[in-house]
Amino acid sequence: MYRKHLFMVSGRVLSQSAAVSQFNRLYMNPTLPLLLFILFLSTSLQAQNDGLDSLDCRGKIWLDGSPDLNGSIDQLRAGYFFTDRLLVGSNLSIVGDDDVYLTPFARYYLGGAGRTWRPYGEAGLQLAVGRFTVEETYLALGLERAFNTTTLLNLELRYTNVNGRRSDYTARGSLNTLLGGPAWRPAAEQHFRAGSLVVGSQLFEASVGGANSFSFNYVNLSPSVDYFVTDRLAVQARLDLARTSFDQSLGGLDNAYTSRSAAVRGGARYYLTTRSLFNLFVEGGMTYESRYLDSQLSGARVQGRTNELRADLGVGASVFINRNTSIDFGVSLDKELLEGRDMYADGFLRLKFWF
Repeated sequence: MYRKHLFMVSGRVLSQSAAVSQFNRLYMNPTLPLLLFILFLSTSLQAQNDGLDSLDCRGKIWLDGSPDLNGSIDQLRAGYFFTDRLLVGSNLSIVGDDDVYLTPFARYYLGGAGRTWRPYGEAGLQLAVGRFTVEETYLALGLERAFNTTTLLNLELRYTNVNGRRSDYTARGSLNTLLGGPAWRPAAEQHFRAGSLVVGSQLFEASVGGANSFSFNYVNLSPSVDYFVTDRLAVQARLDLARTSFDQSLGGLDNAYTSRSAAVRGGARYYLTTRSLFNLFVEGGMTYESRYLDSQLSGARVQGRTNELRADLGVGASVFINRNTSIDFGVSLDKELLEGRDMYADGFLRLKFWF
């Protein structure tokens, strides 16, 4: 359950009932209240240090920068620093409507936090809630570096054993955040000015794995950047590249599947308020996406390519949870232009890192 799902449903045309279901999954599932509880708890914590040279993570909450509250898998990962070097936490995953998984983990760092890279080792296991079974175990090695007193860059290699039947290897790069210290209105006063840079949390992920008769690989590159050209007004750029493939030999049949997608979005965002709890914004943009599919399943061959051009217009708010991290949430109206499909609504919730 280690994030093999893109936070992106743009381009999928939803019926009215499916759109309602999508909205309910985004805003009414148990993961969102848990995220809000962690954010509320973080406001009671006090900043321990102002400079990187004396940064101490002890007593702070660590939040994975890529909460996924959309699509078929909802997940949230957080932990608590019992010491500057010991992080203990868990991942919560909700798959479909019924399956819930907890993945407790422990991470130990070599060296103190600060301006240099510090290595760490991590171990965890995934538990199926209700069935009380261990679904998978994993070991990970990584490097972490602090950009400031709240923003952390993580590069990680992970080995996962899935019930002794399959082995997966994953490489991942992402931005994560430390909760504690100034938040809400005081944190936002230094931003929204010309020259400020805002970066998305998910940078890249790649996985390979398989068993005796099965193998797969997955690659995703998804950087996003907002740049303030004037006070309150930012231009936006986002790139999504993804490739998934698997091969399987089953009952004398060779099954194969390959999909590739590339999406580029350009847009702009304007903040209506900049010193409030909810910093309201409006945004709009255009996305061009190309998808390729080549599958041979049970002897049937399917191959094709599709192209889409989408326009989006949205409203939302940025809520700062510390000096350099905000939660952006809202709703957008999306329209596919090449085939003229009906307009549909799409919700979003993600972390953003401000520099």
